Amino acid sequence: MPSYGRLLLTTALLFPAALLGSTDFAFNSPSSGSAVTVTPNQSLPVLVTITNTTTGLGSLIPVYYTTQTTVTPTCPPAANPCTNYVAPTGSVPPFVLRGGQAFMGAITTINFQGAPTGFYTVKISVNIQSCASTLTCQVPDTSGGSIQFTVQVVSAIGTSANVIPHFAAGDTFVTDLIVINSSAQPAQFSINFYTDSGTPASLPFNGLGSLSTLSDTLPGFGTGFYEAGDPRSPLQGGWALIKADPSITVQALFRNHASNGEYYEAAVPSYAGSSGFRVPFDASTFPPTGDRLFTGLAVVNLDPKNPATITCTARDFRGNIIPNAINVPVLNPMGHWADYLFPALTGVRGTIDCSSTNSIAGIGLRFTGTNAFSSLPIITQ
Repeated sequence: MPSYGRLLLTTALLFPAALLGSTDFAFNSPSSGSAVTVTPNQSLPVLVTITNTTTGLGSLIPVYYTTQTTVTPTCPPAANPCTNYVAPTGSVPPFVLRGGQAFMGAITTINFQGAPTGFYTVKISVNIQSCASTLTCQVPDTSGGSIQFTVQVVSAIGTSANVIPHFAAGDTFVTDLIVINSSAQPAQFSINFYTDSGTPASLPFNGLGSLSTLSDTLPGFGTGFYEAGDPRSPLQGGWALIKADPSITVQALFRNHASNGEYYEAAVPSYAGSSGFRVPFDASTFPPTGDRLFTGLAVVNLDPKNPATITCTARDFRGNIIPNAINVPVLNPMGHWADYLFPALTGVRGTIDCSSTNSIAGIGLRFTGTNAFSSLPIITQ
């Protein structure tokens, strides 16, 4: 070992307190008394700065640091027991700083694991120990600090959106909405209904009255069943925009009381928007009954500000383009269009490709004659 190294080591062992100088510690984020907003399952890092302020000869000696962090949360009544929802993870391993050097980073991370909405108070205490030698340090220097701040857990509604591209409610049709919460924690959803022109639509819900927005909170692993439609009301068509917590899934079910007295149903999943989609079609004849087959198409413009020009191209089963088969009108912002009469497709099977510079969504519906029908899920592009 060089002579200056032996000198520094000997000095550190004999006079560690004289060389350590002092340690500065500061919370960077969150700050004391601040209010922070998070969503369920979001993580919140606690950022700090630890600086070795030793100067002079002592600044050349490495100082060994260890930290201990304590997180004490206070939760709202819905989050009981609190430790099930607010849990710190991660710790800082021992590290070395010389004079003028600093550690900057997360001292711990607080995870809000499926935390119910509400206000949480979090107190964080950090204890720092520093020694000039890990072997002979009997009385380390100590420093640190504590802060207390408020965390508001808000619903994730508004951050995640899916679409039911079509609904039919009134006269002989009803639309059932089935909402499933796959989390053990309560979850919220909101579903807004729109007309073809993009204005809010008011639907008659069984037991709830007429609603343009359906919203609810489901318990952990709960399921909600909601039915829109009244045989005394005229038939309405349109679409629905879903905003929900991440654990929520929404599916629709169309049901028609047909003229032959039978009931027919078709299930429709929810979709995220995309710039285009593909759907199969069949406009041939059903041999057992001789009924014509029809493929209906519904398209939604998800842009709240701009009209959508949508181009749909039909191809037969060999991939050949069928000219002028489908003409979608320009859709208003949040507008919707649906049709099933496409004469150029009569007797043909193939696919329909739709695209737009806007975000759009769609669904296909297959009809056998005038009564039976089923859904044709789209392939997003």
